[in-house]
Amino acid sequence: MDDAFAAAKAAQGDWAALPPRAHGKYLKYFEEAAHEIDVRHYDIVAALAVEAGATNYWAQGIVAHAALCVREAARCALGDLGRILSQDDPGMINHVYRKPVGTVAIVTPWNSLINLTMPALAPALALGNTMVVKPAN
Repeated sequence: MDDAFAAAKAAQGDWAALPPRAHGKYLKYFEEAAHEIDVRHYDIVAALAVEAGATNYWAQGIVAHAALCVREAARCALGDLGRILSQDDPGMINHVYRKPVGTVAIVTPWNSLINLTMPALAPALALGNTMVVKPAN
């Protein structure tokens, strides 16, 4: 794990330094990944049934959601980088910025790897973070 974090931390500075639109040239890989999930949909569903005891119905939804997460992450990186949100207190405003925070760790249970990993992994990578993913034993 230490080696994985060291490698992710070393790569994160250069990745985060790129302007968000520069990540765009890498986002084609996100679409390729989503396409592979779509192409291998039934293989992944079958693997989830065997490995995690998933029902066919549940696994189909999870796999479709994983592809959607990857596609939405790519769009997220090309969208707005911040916005001002309304506030109930007079004279106050909320500024929300999308910017990298560093190396993100994800630890997932063995039986929910894809559905808990993809919604966190894809947008974090697309916005300039690096990741270390560790499935539970």
